[in-house]
Amino acid sequence: MFDSYQVALEDAQANFSPNVKLYALVPSQIMQRNLGQLPVMPGWFFKFKVEGLPREYIVLVINGQSAGVTEAEPVVQVLPLDLPIDMSAVKISSDQVLAGFLKKAPELGLTVTDPFTYDLELVNLEGQSGPVWSVYDPISLKWLYAMSATTGEELPNPRS
Repeated sequence: MFDSYQVALEDAQANFSPNVKLYALVPSQIMQRNLGQLPVMPGWFFKFKVEGLPREYIVLVINGQSAGVTEAEPVVQVLPLDLPIDMSAVKISSDQVLAGFLKKAPELGLTVTDPFTYDLELVNLEGQSGPVWSVYDPISLKWLYAMSATTGEELPNPRS
């Protein structure tokens, strides 16, 4: 994911604004629904913004290459607000988040046969102490598990 971030950042700086900041890694299934269920290979959707402006620039990175972009502007403001993510503060990898989720799954009453059927989100929401990884279930449309992206500590759902 960290290598994919560099690819996405370079695309966003070159094609949107040199002043972009990362605001989220968006769950793939949510993005696919937003884009009309376009078939895509597994990858990462990075949401960039320029502070103070509503327009978002979203970059899809697949296998280390920018595979597509879209621009969007939210119709309504969603709370809590997304804040920029300082990627130098993100110490926990997506693999570590999935490992934590797999360990916690039995307590949640889940039997996970394929962890890649779940989506990951990385956000820094207003009121939180920093960036948070979340595991999202695209079937139930629920956030199931959250972990601090800086410490690895299990956290409550940042969206509740």
